[in-house]
Amino acid sequence: MLSELLELFSAPLSIWEAVVRTGVSLIASIIIYVIYQIFYSSKNIGAGVNRTFLIGGPAITMIFLIIQTSIPLGLGLLGALSFVRFRTPIKDPAEIGFLLLLIAASIGSATGNIIAIGVLLLFVVITLFIQQKISHRINLSNRGHLMISVEKQSFPD
Repeated sequence: MLSELLELFSAPLSIWEAVVRTGVSLIASIIIYVIYQIFYSSKNIGAGVNRTFLIGGPAITMIFLIIQTSIPLGLGLLGALSFVRFRTPIKDPAEIGFLLLLIAASIGSATGNIIAIGVLLLFVVITLFIQQKISHRINLSNRGHLMISVEKQSFPD
Protein backbone atom coordinates (compact mmCIF):
# COMPACT_ATOMS: atom_id res chain seq x y z
CA MET A 1 0.00 0.00 0.00
CA LEU A 2 2.74 2.46 0.97
CA SER A 3 4.86 1.59 -2.06
CA GLU A 4 1.85 2.16 -4.35
CA LEU A 5 1.26 5.54 -2.73
CA LEU A 6 4.90 6.52 -3.17
CA GLU A 7 4.78 5.48 -6.82
CA LEU A 8 1.73 7.67 -7.29
CA PHE A 9 3.62 10.75 -6.07
CA SER A 10 6.98 9.88 -7.57
CA ALA A 11 8.45 11.91 -10.38
CA PRO A 12 11.29 11.25 -12.81
CA LEU A 13 13.14 14.15 -11.18
CA SER A 14 14.21 13.87 -7.55
CA ILE A 15 13.28 16.59 -5.08
CA TRP A 16 16.91 17.66 -4.77
CA GLU A 17 17.31 18.03 -8.53
CA ALA A 18 14.19 20.17 -8.62
CA VAL A 19 15.46 22.30 -5.71
CA VAL A 20 18.88 22.77 -7.32
CA ARG A 21 17.46 23.66 -10.73
CA THR A 22 14.94 26.07 -9.22
CA GLY A 23 17.72 27.58 -7.09
CA VAL A 24 19.92 28.06 -10.16
CA SER A 25 16.98 29.73 -11.87
CA LEU A 26 16.51 32.06 -8.90
CA ILE A 27 20.20 33.00 -8.95
CA ALA A 28 20.01 33.64 -12.71
CA SER A 29 16.86 35.74 -12.17
CA ILE A 30 18.64 37.83 -9.54
CA ILE A 31 21.57 38.36 -11.91
CA ILE A 32 19.21 39.38 -14.73
CA TYR A 33 17.42 41.76 -12.35
CA VAL A 34 20.75 43.35 -11.36
CA ILE A 35 21.81 43.63 -15.01
CA TYR A 36 18.52 45.37 -15.80
CA GLN A 37 18.98 47.75 -12.88
CA ILE A 38 22.54 48.61 -13.90
CA PHE A 39 21.87 49.22 -17.58
CA TYR A 40 18.21 50.35 -17.75
CA SER A 41 16.94 51.60 -14.39
CA SER A 42 17.88 55.21 -15.12
CA LYS A 43 15.83 55.39 -18.34
CA ASN A 44 12.40 55.25 -16.64
CA ILE A 45 10.66 54.35 -19.90
CA GLY A 46 9.70 50.74 -19.29
CA ALA A 47 6.54 49.15 -18.01
CA GLY A 48 8.22 47.82 -14.87
CA VAL A 49 8.56 44.28 -16.17
CA ASN A 50 11.72 43.86 -14.10
CA ARG A 51 9.55 43.50 -10.98
CA THR A 52 8.52 40.04 -12.18
CA PHE A 53 12.04 38.69 -12.72
CA LEU A 54 12.57 37.30 -9.21
CA ILE A 55 9.41 35.19 -9.20
CA GLY A 56 9.11 34.71 -12.95
CA GLY A 57 12.37 32.80 -13.42
CA PRO A 58 11.75 30.08 -10.83
CA ALA A 59 8.09 29.85 -11.89
CA ILE A 60 9.02 29.32 -15.55
CA THR A 61 11.62 26.76 -14.51
CA MET A 62 9.08 24.84 -12.47
CA ILE A 63 6.61 24.89 -15.36
CA PHE A 64 9.23 23.35 -17.65
CA LEU A 65 10.26 20.82 -15.00
CA ILE A 66 6.65 19.72 -14.70
CA ILE A 67 5.74 19.58 -18.39
CA GLN A 68 8.90 17.79 -19.50
CA THR A 69 7.53 14.62 -17.94
CA SER A 70 4.04 14.75 -19.46
CA ILE A 71 3.14 15.50 -23.07
CA PRO A 72 -0.63 15.82 -22.36
CA LEU A 73 0.09 18.22 -19.50
CA GLY A 74 2.39 20.25 -21.76
CA LEU A 75 -0.24 20.47 -24.49
CA GLY A 76 -2.89 21.45 -21.95
CA LEU A 77 -0.62 24.14 -20.54
CA LEU A 78 0.10 25.44 -24.03
CA GLY A 79 -3.63 25.68 -24.71
CA ALA A 80 -4.26 27.44 -21.40
CA LEU A 81 -1.45 29.91 -21.98
CA SER A 82 -2.75 30.78 -25.42
CA PHE A 83 -5.64 32.61 -23.72
CA VAL A 84 -3.37 34.69 -21.50
CA ARG A 85 -2.25 38.08 -22.72
CA PHE A 86 -0.37 40.90 -21.08
CA ARG A 87 -2.56 43.82 -20.00
CA THR A 88 0.43 46.14 -19.57
CA PRO A 89 2.02 46.98 -22.90
CA ILE A 90 5.74 46.54 -23.28
CA LYS A 91 6.95 50.11 -23.80
CA ASP A 92 10.64 49.51 -24.36
CA PRO A 93 12.02 46.89 -26.77
CA ALA A 94 14.81 46.17 -24.29
CA GLU A 95 12.21 44.72 -21.92
CA ILE A 96 11.33 42.07 -24.49
CA GLY A 97 15.01 41.16 -24.65
CA PHE A 98 15.18 40.85 -20.87
CA LEU A 99 12.03 38.70 -20.81
CA LEU A 100 13.56 36.42 -23.44
CA LEU A 101 16.77 36.32 -21.40
CA LEU A 102 14.77 35.32 -18.33
CA ILE A 103 12.91 32.60 -20.26
CA ALA A 104 16.17 31.28 -21.77
CA ALA A 105 17.80 31.12 -18.33
CA SER A 106 14.72 29.37 -16.92
CA ILE A 107 14.68 26.77 -19.69
CA GLY A 108 18.42 26.29 -19.26
CA SER A 109 17.90 25.70 -15.54
CA ALA A 110 15.07 23.25 -16.16
CA THR A 111 17.15 21.25 -18.61
CA GLY A 112 20.31 21.37 -16.48
CA ASN A 113 22.38 23.50 -18.88
CA ILE A 114 23.97 25.64 -16.20
CA ILE A 115 27.16 26.38 -18.17
CA ALA A 116 25.06 27.65 -21.08
CA ILE A 117 23.28 30.04 -18.71
CA GLY A 118 26.61 31.37 -17.48
CA VAL A 119 27.88 31.87 -21.04
CA LEU A 120 24.64 33.61 -22.04
CA LEU A 121 24.74 36.00 -19.06
CA LEU A 122 28.43 36.74 -19.66
CA PHE A 123 27.79 37.59 -23.32
CA VAL A 124 24.83 39.79 -22.39
CA VAL A 125 26.83 41.74 -19.79
CA ILE A 126 29.75 42.24 -22.21
CA THR A 127 27.40 43.31 -25.01
CA LEU A 128 25.48 45.78 -22.82
CA PHE A 129 28.71 47.20 -21.44
CA ILE A 130 30.06 47.76 -24.96
CA GLN A 131 26.74 49.26 -26.06
CA GLN A 132 26.76 51.62 -23.07
CA LYS A 133 30.33 52.79 -23.79
CA ILE A 134 29.75 53.23 -27.52
CA SER A 135 26.35 54.93 -27.29
CA HIS A 136 27.82 57.85 -25.34
CA ARG A 137 30.39 58.50 -28.07
CA ILE A 138 28.44 57.74 -31.24
CA ASN A 139 25.01 59.11 -32.07
CA LEU A 140 23.83 57.72 -35.40
CA SER A 141 20.36 59.22 -35.31
CA ASN A 142 21.43 62.88 -34.88
CA ARG A 143 18.08 63.51 -33.28
CA GLY A 144 17.36 64.89 -29.87
CA HIS A 145 14.29 65.23 -27.71
CA LEU A 146 12.53 68.48 -26.98
CA MET A 147 10.06 68.97 -24.16
CA ILE A 148 7.92 72.10 -24.05
CA SER A 149 5.93 73.15 -21.01
CA VAL A 150 2.94 75.39 -21.62
CA GLU A 151 0.42 76.83 -19.19
CA LYS A 152 -3.02 75.31 -19.50
CA GLN A 153 -4.63 78.61 -20.56
CA SER A 154 -2.09 79.11 -23.39
CA PHE A 155 -2.33 75.57 -24.70
CA PRO A 156 -5.07 76.17 -27.33
CA ASP A 157 -2.99 78.99 -28.84
